[in-house]
Amino acid sequence: MRRVDELPQNRIHFSFPAVTVVREAASVQDVAKVVCALPRIPMGVMSCVVDLGIYYRLSFTAADREFPTVVVDATGCQTVLGIGPTRWVAGSPNFWRRLGKAMALAAPAYETFRGTGGALG
Repeated sequence: MRRVDELPQNRIHFSFPAVTVVREAASVQDVAKVVCALPRIPMGVMSCVVDLGIYYRLSFTAADREFPTVVVDATGCQTVLGIGPTRWVAGSPNFWRRLGKAMALAAPAYETFRGTGGALG
């Protein structure tokens, strides 16, 4: 997992490193299942919170096989790209909790991945 902060001038802080490697197969498989279960993004007009340019690149591998990178926006409309039709993580707080659990974070939630301080107040 790699966090990308396109607007570092916002000075948003995180409680975990920008790059985390999860090697436990069961944890990786759990995250992959949660990603695949995310709903498709709703059709039509949407109103989203401000996009602060924070997203996560999830790279999955198995033995000698590499899978497409999944890109999860932590702000804005919280879209998920890389697994076929655009998915939607907003409204699925279980995703952030299970991703954080796989990363061995204490009490992970959406706010953990969105960050604190800076432009967030």
